[in-house]
Amino acid sequence: MEIFFVVISGLTLFTWILILAHMLNGVRQLRYLNELGKPKPVDPPLLRVSVIVTARNEERKAEEALRSLMRLDYPDYEVVYVNDRSDDRTGEIAERLQAMDGRIRTIHIEELPPGWFGKNHAAYHAAKAATGEVLLFTDGDVIFAPCALECAVRHMLRNGLDHLSLSARVAVTGPFLRSCIVVFATTVNLLLPPWKVRDPKSSVYFGVGPFNMFLARSYHAIGGHSSVALRPDEDVQIAKLVKRRGMRSEFVRGEALVGFEWYSTFQGLVRGLEKNFFATMDYSIVKAGIYTVVMLWLMFVPFILGPTLALMGSAWPAALFGGAAAVSLANFFLIARQVWHPWWSGLLVPFATMAMIYILWRSAFVTIFRGVAWGGPAVALSELRRHRI
Repeated sequence: MEIFFVVISGLTLFTWILILAHMLNGVRQLRYLNELGKPKPVDPPLLRVSVIVTARNEERKAEEALRSLMRLDYPDYEVVYVNDRSDDRTGEIAERLQAMDGRIRTIHIEELPPGWFGKNHAAYHAAKAATGEVLLFTDGDVIFAPCALECAVRHMLRNGLDHLSLSARVAVTGPFLRSCIVVFATTVNLLLPPWKVRDPKSSVYFGVGPFNMFLARSYHAIGGHSSVALRPDEDVQIAKLVKRRGMRSEFVRGEALVGFEWYSTFQGLVRGLEKNFFATMDYSIVKAGIYTVVMLWLMFVPFILGPTLALMGSAWPAALFGGAAAVSLANFFLIARQVWHPWWSGLLVPFATMAMIYILWRSAFVTIFRGVAWGGPAVALSELRRHRI
């Protein structure tokens, strides 16, 4: 038994050393939009942009977010604001600001046709009405710095990109939710390393709902949101279509220019991820099981077995598990800083890992037995699986 624990603990430590090296090498490759978007004498002319905002019951943040769009330092843009069947004051706020700024155009969605999730239908509907040569899809609670749009378009045109997405500054309440973000970011960096998105030889793709920008012709060439009509993770899946078609995509860091408020409570996090966490596993119980085992092994077990084996007198395995825990904490501190949170946000990651595993299996249970309801009637798992990409 001693030999077994020595082998397992040694393998765990070695794996974490590889992961930390992977993270250190990758994170430094991510580029910053506020630096990339600085003007140059040879820049191509800027194109007209349609900023498409999909909003449902965003009364609390709607005005602040829209006013940030009104302050954009960009010569030629429109805001297509889609009020998607809200039952609060979201539409009223948009109409009032539209009367103050002719660049805002409000569209009210009254009904959701079959075969669509609400947000996807709203985005598709707005894209048909948009007049820009560049389309930026965002959410109704996202706050933009005045130079954000110009930096993004300049970088996109300068590098011949079809798609550009970025990491935004995520505001959350409390250390536990920050630790959940660290777990999420660690998982993303391992499964879909965002620094590889810009490599045309890599199949890695990534997109985020707060900032998904496309050349209009490229967006329509991949079928737009009609191609992801019943995907609750549409932001990632539409980016996948870009890479599948051999188009150029990039993911950059944009925390200095774009931000939004994530969930304010753990209950909100659970409800928010319930609709799409299982979808990220491609609706596969096997993949969800593998994810669970790997996450427990790497991010929870070292913190339990290290002290336990030390008390039992198994010095070598205890030391190796302790080393794995120390290296994993170094990784968590690195990722916490990457997502603009205090380094100590990584201290609660072992507990946040258990929470994320719970959310995954809750998402799987709900999806299997009830389907996914996202701004409309629940859609059965059998129908969701027919829309896998």
